[in-house]
Amino acid sequence: GCCCVCWGASWPRMARLFPLFCCLAAFAAPAAALRLGAPLMRTCDASRRKAAGRHLRQLAELQALPAAEACEAAQATLANMRAEGLPLNVDAVSRAISLCGCELPVAESLFESLVAAGNDSEGAYSCLLRAQLGSGDLDRALVTFRRMLQRGIAPRGRNASPVLHALCAAGRQVDAMRFSGRLVRHGLVLSQEDHAALLLLHGSRASPRQLRRQLDRLLREHSTPGAETAAAIEAA
Repeated sequence: GCCCVCWGASWPRMARLFPLFCCLAAFAAPAAALRLGAPLMRTCDASRRKAAGRHLRQLAELQALPAAEACEAAQATLANMRAEGLPLNVDAVSRAISLCGCELPVAESLFESLVAAGNDSEGAYSCLLRAQLGSGDLDRALVTFRRMLQRGIAPRGRNASPVLHALCAAGRQVDAMRFSGRLVRHGLVLSQEDHAALLLLHGSRASPRQLRRQLDRLLREHSTPGAETAAAIEAA
């Protein structure tokens, strides 16, 4: 009653202050919601990270299974992650791509799901390249590698060396030289293993001029060749 009396007595003054009260309430309510929601959001994020980590461990354990069985199980794991409402996990999809090397269409479909989401990372390209090379599709791997460069992703040893070694093993001398030249232009220093593969290729093709050039590059970049590289030099 007293409040009503006081309110009635001071109504003109309260009426003037009412817009200010509304503004304060508008600012205070979101702040209170944020204070209450922040711990809940942190708990939710921690729970999602824990669940994602569990699925990543499951994917790692699938490597011990036969190839076809591992690919099927990897797809099931990704489906479970979606069913649990987890966001797209690049690491999980990349591991699944590696596990599905025996099913190249499946691996490529998984990779395209990352592309559609704008998450085609260097690691994902590396996994797809290994899957394509593992299936013997070297030309397809070259297309993927060019696509990676066009996306602005720099070459690294784990994505470039397998392609270079596959070209050398296939005896594709011209393609291997062009490919290695492109790597150098992108600032990648070839490893001793890369140089050894090129040396053996030039030696098998009876190309003494290219052999000498490659040996000069090797010694400029690696002044002390290892035992395996020295053996490759002798063999070439």
